[in-house]
Amino acid sequence: MGLAVGDALGASVETLAESRFAPVTGYLAGGSFRHPAGAWTDDTAMALCLADSLAETDRFDASDLLYRFCRWAELGENTSTGVCIGAGKNTLRALGQFRRTGSLEAPHFGRHGDGNGALMRLAPVAIRFRDEPALAVAVAALQSRTSHASKISEACCAFAADLMRRLILGDPWKDAIDAAYGSANPAVRLRLSEALLSEKPPSTGYVADMLQAAIWATAGCGTFADAVLLAVNLGGDADTIGAVTGQIAGARWGYLAIPQEWRSELVLADNVLAASERLISRRPGGRHGVITTGARA
Repeated sequence: MGLAVGDALGASVETLAESRFAPVTGYLAGGSFRHPAGAWTDDTAMALCLADSLAETDRFDASDLLYRFCRWAELGENTSTGVCIGAGKNTLRALGQFRRTGSLEAPHFGRHGDGNGALMRLAPVAIRFRDEPALAVAVAALQSRTSHASKISEACCAFAADLMRRLILGDPWKDAIDAAYGSANPAVRLRLSEALLSEKPPSTGYVADMLQAAIWATAGCGTFADAVLLAVNLGGDADTIGAVTGQIAGARWGYLAIPQEWRSELVLADNVLAASERLISRRPGGRHGVITTGARA
C-alpha cells in the first residue's frame, strides 16, 4: 500500500523539475499520464504482477512473472485505469525479447539496464519472504534480471528487500538499516553513506540514485506522509521515487501510519490490499522454498 500511495502521489508531477510545480500535498489528476487523482502507474502495476506470481506459484518463477508482465503491457492487466502507462523502454525491450525468444533474462543494454524499474516493484518480495532472509535477497536479484540485467540493480534490490523484510518484522529503523548495510554490495554501501549525509540527493532513473533518495527521505523524517511527500517533491522521476520511498516507509511505519484519506482515495485500493493479504498469508518454506525459472504453460 505504501508503494501504491507513493506512486499515485508522484504521478501528477512525473518528469517535472522541482521548480516547475507547486508542492504536492495530496493526489492530483492530470500530469503527463492524464490520469485521475489517486491513480497509479507502472510501478504499482508491475508490483501487483509480482505479488500475484509469488502468491499463486508460492515461489519465484521467472516465466510466470514475465507472462504477467506481458499481459500488463499488452492488455492492461493490473493497471489502475485499464491501460498500461509509464512502461520504461528497457522493460518493453525485455518483454519483446521474451515474446520472441522465450529468454527469461533481460538482454544487456549497458548503462540503460541500470534503471530503477526492478527496485520500484520490490515490496512483494519482502512481504512474501520476510521470514526467509536468503530467499528474500536471492529473489530480489532474480526478479531484477527479468527486466534489468544489471549488477547494480540486483544489488540495490537485494539490499532494499533485506531492509524492508527486517522492518516488516518490527526491527527499529537503525537496527534494520545497520544490519542490511553490513551485508550490502560495496557500491550500495557507498550510496547509502551519501544518502545519510546528503542535503538533497538526485531524483533520476538510475537505480542507485533512486535508492539513495528513498533512504534519504525515509531516514530524515518521522512519519510516512512526511517521507513520501519529501521524496515526490524532488520532482524528476517522481512516481518512482514515491513508490520506492513509499514501500520502505510503509515497512518502517506500517499500514495504519499511511494517512487514511490516501488509503481510501487510492484508485482500486482494495486490489492493492488484497494482493498484500495474499502474500501475508503465505508461510515460510512454500514448495520447500524452491526458486525456479522453468517455463509455465
